[in-house]
Amino acid sequence: MKKYNMLFNLPISDLSLEEVCLLAQKRPRGALWVWLMADAALALRAQRRSEVLDDCLACQRVFAEGQSIRVVAARLGQTFREKAFSVPELMPALMASGTGRYFFIGGRSGVARRAAVAVSGRLPCPVVGGVKGDFCRKGRENAAVLMRIWECQPDFVLVCMDDGVTWLSDNRHNLPPALYILAPSDAMARLAGCAEKDEPLERWRDLYRRAALCRRAKGKIINE
Repeated sequence: MKKYNMLFNLPISDLSLEEVCLLAQKRPRGALWVWLMADAALALRAQRRSEVLDDCLACQRVFAEGQSIRVVAARLGQTFREKAFSVPELMPALMASGTGRYFFIGGRSGVARRAAVAVSGRLPCPVVGGVKGDFCRKGRENAAVLMRIWECQPDFVLVCMDDGVTWLSDNRHNLPPALYILAPSDAMARLAGCAEKDEPLERWRDLYRRAALCRRAKGKIINE
């Protein structure tokens, strides 16, 4: 029986890092799968904008990225049984758990390359390509990114953009089969080891106080 925490109408999976890696290796090949690593800011945005919520719910799995979701959940009386993990912990664990080709999208120019060196330099699973995250989402730039992904034929695509769920929803019919992992925009810099100092948890307490004003902020644990 799998446990989820419902927060802002999002089913936040409560799985350990080991369980997540096993799930990734057992996923069906030849299909486009989408996992969402959500933080509190995205959860609140999904609560306010129905189209963002719809894009989030189209993902096969939603995970809490780091501590921010858990801070808000705790203030709403919810708990997670498993330890929190973030993108810098998830990606090395995925690479160590099995073979695969990786493609990175996100960060400023050169950050995806630094992240690839930081992670794959000590692990057997190669990062076969990457692009910066501030490309134009329409027109030639976007088409060039799509073509680059097709050329590399990755098994895993890490997308670190705040509008990643919207971008993937708009382009999913033009993307190759792979497991796409959508994460906050700063996750690539954290993976590369060049991120600015983490934001204080006080910010997430402020977000909770704003969220608590909305009736839909009430959460509950459900099982399936």
